[in-house]
Amino acid sequence: MQQKINYILSYFSALILIIAIVYPKGHSMKSFWIFLTASTLLNLAYTQYIIGFKWADLKNKWDFLIFPFLLNISAYFFIAYFPNLTAQIPMALFFGFSLNLVYNSLVAIKYKKMALPVTYRNLLMALSIIVVFLCSSLLINISLYWISNLLYLFLSHVALLYLIGHFLIKHMLVAPNKYSHLYNAIISLIISEIATTSAFWSVNYPKQGAGAGIPIGAIFVLIAYYVLWGLVYYMIEGRLTKKVTVEFALIGAFSFVAVVFTTNWLPL
Repeated sequence: MQQKINYILSYFSALILIIAIVYPKGHSMKSFWIFLTASTLLNLAYTQYIIGFKWADLKNKWDFLIFPFLLNISAYFFIAYFPNLTAQIPMALFFGFSLNLVYNSLVAIKYKKMALPVTYRNLLMALSIIVVFLCSSLLINISLYWISNLLYLFLSHVALLYLIGHFLIKHMLVAPNKYSHLYNAIISLIISEIATTSAFWSVNYPKQGAGAGIPIGAIFVLIAYYVLWGLVYYMIEGRLTKKVTVEFALIGAFSFVAVVFTTNWLPL
């Protein structure tokens, strides 16, 4: 029954998103904000239902609200970057699919007895990568077009990354150690510095143009997050080996080089 509710609500949220991106054509953007607010409140209310309404439940599981809130907000603005429905509708459906996975994961966490099953641990890691990428895209665009203060960009990324890291450490790791939150803070600071430095390259990937492309800084943040969190995850779990380190380093280096060489850089 719970899974059916998760499924229905997730794809109903995707439908609201599709209406939000279709309806404003020829209307004011006020309707977009109304749909965004309605969808966000609906998903936060359902997350609260999963958590429970007792103070003890909210105190222990307040971080359940992080993923639905960030995914909902960032998906709306990310999909709005794209100029045509051919791209927007499949991405809206993928948003519904991702939201369904988030809710299934939260339910699994709520009822876990010991360690979270490995399937859900991998799922949470994948979802965290998606959310970090979408939110970083939004934060960088806000910095580029509305708030030029780089301190905002740095601090907003620190908050974003630390909150997601807190959730993963608390619910995904089998055996967090006393340094886990220190590792989380260090990773958050390093990746936030990468995001801030990348802001000097106001270039969209794969091309520069209105309504198309993704801030290249968000892609660098995605690569750094995948590599650093992957290494720390294996280290905390006691499974970090030379082979694993080399694999992550190669993936990170290859991804960075590929993005640099396939980006349509602005002329000097």
